[in-house]
Amino acid sequence: MKILFTQKGILLLSLLVVSACSRAQAPFPLPPNGAVTNIVKAEYYFDTDPGFGKGTALPVTPGTNITISNSVIGITGLSGGVHHVYIRTEDANGHWSLTNSQVLFIVSLVAFPANPAPVNIVGAEYFFDADPGFGKGTVLPVTAGTNITISNAVINITGLSTGIHHVFIRTHDANGHWGLTNDQALFIVSVVALPANAALVNITGAEYFFDTDPGLGKGTALSVTPAINIAIGNAAINITALSTGIHRLYIRTRDANGHWSLTNEKNLAILVTSLIIPPNPTPGNITMLEYFFDTDPGFGKGHIVTVTGSANLVNFIFPVDVSSLSTGTHHLFVRTFDTWSATSVMSLSVSTALPITLVSFSAKIQPDNSVLLNWETTNETNNKYFGVERSEDGSDFTQIGEVKGSGTTGLVQDYSFNDPNPPLGMNYYRLRQVDIDGHFTFSPVVAVQIQSSIAFRILPNPVHDLLTVNIGGVPEDGGLFRIMDMSGKLLMEVNAMPNNTQQIDVSKFPSGPYILQYLTIKHTYTTRFLKF
Repeated sequence: MKILFTQKGILLLSLLVVSACSRAQAPFPLPPNGAVTNIVKAEYYFDTDPGFGKGTALPVTPGTNITISNSVIGITGLSGGVHHVYIRTEDANGHWSLTNSQVLFIVSLVAFPANPAPVNIVGAEYFFDADPGFGKGTVLPVTAGTNITISNAVINITGLSTGIHHVFIRTHDANGHWGLTNDQALFIVSVVALPANAALVNITGAEYFFDTDPGLGKGTALSVTPAINIAIGNAAINITALSTGIHRLYIRTRDANGHWSLTNEKNLAILVTSLIIPPNPTPGNITMLEYFFDTDPGFGKGHIVTVTGSANLVNFIFPVDVSSLSTGTHHLFVRTFDTWSATSVMSLSVSTALPITLVSFSAKIQPDNSVLLNWETTNETNNKYFGVERSEDGSDFTQIGEVKGSGTTGLVQDYSFNDPNPPLGMNYYRLRQVDIDGHFTFSPVVAVQIQSSIAFRILPNPVHDLLTVNIGGVPEDGGLFRIMDMSGKLLMEVNAMPNNTQQIDVSKFPSGPYILQYLTIKHTYTTRFLKF
């Protein structure tokens, strides 16, 4: 008996043999990739495959990669709606590629009429709230033209009730065609008759209160001499009942007709209670006291408060103006005068929003020895101007210029000011920011040192024992070094040596800041150093 294997049978046997041998990991050789062959043909068809080679031929330039433009695909015979276009290619060996598919949507052409020639507008009408129908509104006067302007003044609102309404306006042309109806909201308020300015009347009364408004006429009365303009002194304000801390003072006046003025608000004030000031070493009447913040300006240069002559002040109460202080912790210093007492100190915290946010403030010496000040702000509120102030000792400041502010804005603002003639030595600068209502605040202080032609320098700084002074160049005849404490008291004098560098022994000085001066026949050069 003979067994015949057809081609299909041989293939089945081969697969069985491979399956049987798979456990032994027998290799199955794959043919290598054939050489890349040029594409020589392409065809497309819509929706239904007519069979390979039976689609619509596409022009092809033979190559391994080809590009087919949409413009060569004819869609003239397709009905409106969704269709699928299929594209495939054939290489030089007669092998067809995969068939690519893309959806397309066929829409019928719509013919739009040409724009008509412009026709003059010859009529217009308006109505409120409800449409009465075309041609039934209130007629508006119109000068015929292709573009017209209608003034609000010709709209009659006499019969409208108080509240919100809508006014509608439309026009029609010479052919009787109406335009779109335009809509605009308007708010009707009752007519308010304002009286004429009355003749000026004397102010006959005034009152003040702290923190919370008790109501008109319920504040603490102030003594007033009737007049058109009056002045109220701080001495008339009784602050004995206030607690220690931050308060606000409000003052208002009343005229002879019983009309009250606006309520004026004073700056924040720190009220110090139970401040015990030591008695004078030698009994005598205390006639005044002074206070200052953070840095001692010198005896008699603080804020002066008059005191009724007394040999001793215990639990003395007085107002302290903190409007110039920045937000944060500060130190309040107080001392009295018969002969000057010891200085008392207490800390205080100020937490009020500043009228500007100062982003940066800097001072830079220019090549011509002028000083350029630059500062940047944001979130300005009622900012009228900046007063630019300079000091040579960091305590007594003098205004040297003014820069206009930007009013109220949330944008970043850049400002600058040039000081053309700063004195030699250390120069301190600050900004006095002034509001439209006159309130003001001070910026932090920045400092630069204007060097002389001999480049006066010290090192190290801070110093512990030996301070090296370098005056650069050739020293002038008759040079003298002076060291003083911060109050200006002379502590040491040393003759300058005939060279440009020498050392000064400061080891016996207590720790703290000091002033060093180099004096010549023509000049005085000043700097500061810190002893530790």
